[in-house]
Amino acid sequence: MTEEKKTINPFLKTAGIILCVLAVLLTSFHLWFRNHAEEVIEDLVSARSNGKVNLKLKNFKFNYFSRKMELHNALFYTTDSIDAPVAYRFGVQKLKVEVKSLWQLVFNGKLLIDSLSLLRPDVEVIKLRENKVNEHDISVSQEMGKIYNSIRDALDFLNAGSLLIEDGSFAVINKAEPAKHPVKITHIH
Repeated sequence: MTEEKKTINPFLKTAGIILCVLAVLLTSFHLWFRNHAEEVIEDLVSARSNGKVNLKLKNFKFNYFSRKMELHNALFYTTDSIDAPVAYRFGVQKLKVEVKSLWQLVFNGKLLIDSLSLLRPDVEVIKLRENKVNEHDISVSQEMGKIYNSIRDALDFLNAGSLLIEDGSFAVINKAEPAKHPVKITHIH
């Protein structure tokens, strides 16, 4: 019996050490991912848009087992507004994303999305100055069409399966002519 105990004890010690090392590695990865995921996603949006769109996040949650991410108070905004007559701001109170692969995001910087759900998205189209090429005023229908096409292009690029919008709003603000009242459409589903 003592020889069996001598054989089992080194095995248990080795197994215990391996489990402890794995636990430390998984905990380290989790902490690194939580601390850097917001930066990775913000950088990914900037890189994919060639610096034309930036993203700022307030809070990020991820469930490893269901592959679901939640981005809280996400704000997308255009950065090329110095010369552009129109700027865009797209804020979302809660953006739920189900990703196809966590590993693609972490190791390759690819965000492959299965489905998107937007809670209270708020889109603002802001006319900054008169357009020298086209003297016409901005149109709500044209701007909604541009936003729709941009969303479709993004969904096609990400191969996203579905998009759900809950209680959205869309506004056109004319800062070039402050006397004009903003046009706002609410309760978009």
